[in-house]
Amino acid sequence: MGGWEHLWAFAVFATIAAFTPGPNNIMLAASGVNFGLRRSLPHIFGITAGFLSVVIAAAFGLGGLFTLLPFLYDGLRLIALGFLIYIAYKIGSATPTNDSQLSSDISDKPKTSTPLGFWPAFLFQWMNPKALIVVFSAVTAYAGSGPQFWVSLISITFIFFLVTITSTLAWCALGVLIARLLSNRLAYRIFNITMAGLLVASLLPVLLTQS
Repeated sequence: MGGWEHLWAFAVFATIAAFTPGPNNIMLAASGVNFGLRRSLPHIFGITAGFLSVVIAAAFGLGGLFTLLPFLYDGLRLIALGFLIYIAYKIGSATPTNDSQLSSDISDKPKTSTPLGFWPAFLFQWMNPKALIVVFSAVTAYAGSGPQFWVSLISITFIFFLVTITSTLAWCALGVLIARLLSNRLAYRIFNITMAGLLVASLLPVLLTQS
């Protein structure tokens, strides 16, 4: 990565990629609505750590491995599709854990939903086509070579860390704010089903496109 101009260009690219709607952000908004910020922290940390591990792996040639063995990427896309369908079902059937915000006539339903944990969120980054495309694009365009390799890798990783942790917290906090507008379980159900549909729709074009 040569010079401050390239660094700023990468920061803008990373910020746009992190804050625009995608599967991670949609899942976090739904988690914020149903579980609140504190219970969603393992999900947030899992996304951040998993994404950074993909960045480091890409810098050391992960993209070349997918080019050499394209069936690996195709397999990951299928796994990602299955995972998204499973998570969409979990979101669509989720029940809020803070029933104090709901009307008393529907607050007696058992609370069985649980937020996504650290490791599922971590591992999903390795099969998330949007994350892989963003990382490979960034490494290809901005990573240096030779003596500049380590400087560029540290810079890219640090910027990705800042924008990822910030965007994940922001989307989850948005979900917490939305929860204050949902006054009954029907409103929660409509919201969750909508988010489940958006989650699948956010990656279907990428998942179903031939590589």
